[in-house]
Amino acid sequence: MDAGLHDVKTSMLSREIGRVGTEANKRGTLMMGHRSLIAGLSCFLWVSLSGIGSFAVEPSPDLPMQQGLPSKDDPPKKDDRPSKVEQPANEEQPAKAEPETLRVVSFSLINTKTQKPIKDFEKVTKNDKISISKLPVQSINVAANIKGKVGSVRFLVPQKKLKRVENTAPFSMAGDIYGRFLPWKIEPGKYTLVAVPYTEANGRGDRGEYLRIDVEFVE
Repeated sequence: MDAGLHDVKTSMLSREIGRVGTEANKRGTLMMGHRSLIAGLSCFLWVSLSGIGSFAVEPSPDLPMQQGLPSKDDPPKKDDRPSKVEQPANEEQPAKAEPETLRVVSFSLINTKTQKPIKDFEKVTKNDKISISKLPVQSINVAANIKGKVGSVRFLVPQKKLKRVENTAPFSMAGDIYGRFLPWKIEPGKYTLVAVPYTEANGRGDRGEYLRIDVEFVE
C-alpha cells in the first residue's frame, strides 16, 4: 500500500472515531440527565412519604371546598325548620266569658219635668219611706235599671192595679213617649214596686232576676 492511500484511510478513520465519540458524549450527557431526574423524583417521594417538608394546598377563600358540595344526583334535602308554631294539645284554652245574667239592679225616681233622676233616689234597691213634700215635684215616674240583654220588662204595682209591659228603653212604670217619661201622680200610701225582665218582647222568653221593693210615701 503506498503512502497516499494510507493517509486517506487514516483521515477517514479519525473522522469516524470523532463522530462516534461525539455521539457517545451526547448519549452520556442524556443518560446523566435521566439519572438526575430519577434521583430528584426519588428524593421528592421520600420526603413526601416521611412527612418532612410536607405541604397542603389551601383552598381559595373565594371558592367553596369541593368536599360536601351537593351533586346533581343527590336527593333534595328536606327543610327541618318547623313551618309554624303548633300549640300543644294539652294547653288550656282561655275560658269563654259567660253571658251576663239578666236582672233588674235598681229603681230610679224620675223628675218628669227635668227628665232626670231625682237626687238621692237614683238607685233605690231596698224598702224605703219617702216624704212627698221633700220631692221637687208631685208627679214622678219610676224607671228600672237593667243589666244583661233584655227584650222586655213587666211592671206590677198591686195597690194601683198596675200591670204594664215595656219592650223598649227607657223601661218605666208610667211609660214614655219617644223616650220622654210620662208623669205618675203619687199619693200617700204603701206601694209594692215589682219589675221582671224577659229575654224576648211582650214578657216572653226566659225570665231574669226581678226586683221587688216596698215603698211608703208620706206627706
